[in-house]
Amino acid sequence: MAEVFKAKSFGVEGFEKILVVKRILPELARNQDFVDLFVHEAKLAIGLSHANIVQVFDLGVAPGADSPGCTLPNTYFTAMEFVDGLDLATVLAHCRARRAALPIEMCVYLAAEVAKALDHAHRRRDDRMRPLGIVHRDVSPQNILLSLEGEVKVADFGIAKAFGALDLHEGNDPRTRRLEGKFAYMSPEQVSGEPVDGRSDLFSLGAVLYESLTGVSPFGAPTAKATLRRVQEGHCPPVRLLRSETPSELVGILGQMLAKDPAARFFDAARLHEALLAFLCARGRRYSANDLAEYLLGFRAQNTDWSPIASQL
Repeated sequence: MAEVFKAKSFGVEGFEKILVVKRILPELARNQDFVDLFVHEAKLAIGLSHANIVQVFDLGVAPGADSPGCTLPNTYFTAMEFVDGLDLATVLAHCRARRAALPIEMCVYLAAEVAKALDHAHRRRDDRMRPLGIVHRDVSPQNILLSLEGEVKVADFGIAKAFGALDLHEGNDPRTRRLEGKFAYMSPEQVSGEPVDGRSDLFSLGAVLYESLTGVSPFGAPTAKATLRRVQEGHCPPVRLLRSETPSELVGILGQMLAKDPAARFFDAARLHEALLAFLCARGRRYSANDLAEYLLGFRAQNTDWSPIASQL
């Protein structure tokens, strides 16, 4: 969807700040529906200010350029926070390669931190105190960033909604393949094209938590059609079948997150966050940002292909 650059902002007296710039691809900039929705969602994202959300600093437009036989359209871009770390998808991929499992407490901690981010976004109101109705729509391991300091940050609020404005009927379009790759994290109502609210994000977070615990996507299948069918039916292997030591209390929380009926899920992200923290407290196990930072340092030492910028591509 976009080109991503690691950039540096310069100010007075030698001030410098590392940023990430995402610029819409020129061919997508020609789709006015996409551009309009992208701009709208970016404006909403700029208003989100939370420790667990990748901060968007600016929305700008780069003028198009003329070249022989081709005129490029103006292209919008966003400037956002640079997270020095990697995404959860990369961590899970390397764990699968090593046949290692993430600690259960770490999985729950990550989900609790993401729930805090979602709660902030879902509760946002405009200056007249009207709910903005922000829904991420793309809660997935690729959009959960883990910094070397042990921070957990959610990226790309609103991008999935803008992406949905594209016409993806061309079967060999690479964008179609990217969208298919996210089907396994969508809620049943989202894949059915029904209206969604914050509870859709909680279902997606449940799919992420399930995969963090087991190393396997709960609804993933060899084909997009099969994946969609599994999501719509709400069928996935019991988590204890893949990780027998999963506590029954956590199985219950996960089952509520992955309920097919939105009304059967947690009422909101705040209540989910409280349930996850209560689980950790009941087990007498405390997991913190320092524990996550130590884990990532060990992870980095075992991998020579560490590429922080890749986590925000």
